[in-house]
Amino acid sequence: MTDLGYIMTLQFTPENRKFIVPFDEDYHRAIINSDGAEKLDIIIEEIDTGLPAGYFMLRELDSPCAEYTHVIIGRKGLGYGREALKLLLAWTFETKKFHRVWIDCKGRLNSASRISFARSITQSRYIFTRVRVSCAKVSCAK
Repeated sequence: MTDLGYIMTLQFTPENRKFIVPFDEDYHRAIINSDGAEKLDIIIEEIDTGLPAGYFMLRELDSPCAEYTHVIIGRKGLGYGREALKLLLAWTFETKKFHRVWIDCKGRLNSASRISFARSITQSRYIFTRVRVSCAKVSCAK
């Protein structure tokens, strides 16, 4: 499966659609073919196998505040989301020097997910100025 096919599959899985607004293939194709200055689709890969484990969509990278539009983990319950989020936060704040991150979530997560997400933010010592709803090796998609 291509990276674009994987992204589309994750977006339209009923379990994930509760939390995101999916975008069409043309939208993602434009992101993948862009220079990455404004938007990125990032595939999360399992280190040992190189198999995809999820994906993030980042927007507003040309502004002072990055937006994590999609945070979708395909292989849930294995810690890939937590680990990938730590790497992404480090890249966002330490490498790219952003001061804020917006995280979009369409629905509500259960209390265990909210606690886990809040704990990862606290442990990372990053301050998020906006979270719409209490929710929550990395390579660029090709």
